[in-house]
Amino acid sequence: MTSSEPSSLSQPLIEALVNFHKTVPTISKTANAQYGKFADLETVLSTVTPHLIENGLVMTQLFEPSEGVDPILVTKLLH
Repeated sequence: MTSSEPSSLSQPLIEALVNFHKTVPTISKTANAQYGKFADLETVLSTVTPHLIENGLVMTQLFEPSEGVDPILVTKLLH
């Protein structure tokens, strides 16, 4: 897509993302590290997952092979 205008096919996704951002609360920084507090993955996922589901969104994470030694974690947002 070369146009800056969103296509009609992406409009439902845009609406779902806007609604998600309107409803998801601030994520608490409850874990500690040498550099300060941070939001650990469990806190992030437990905060955002119910709001993703409410808006017809789901996040998947899969490891894919890479040219290097370590696999790459690929995160996808599906609607």
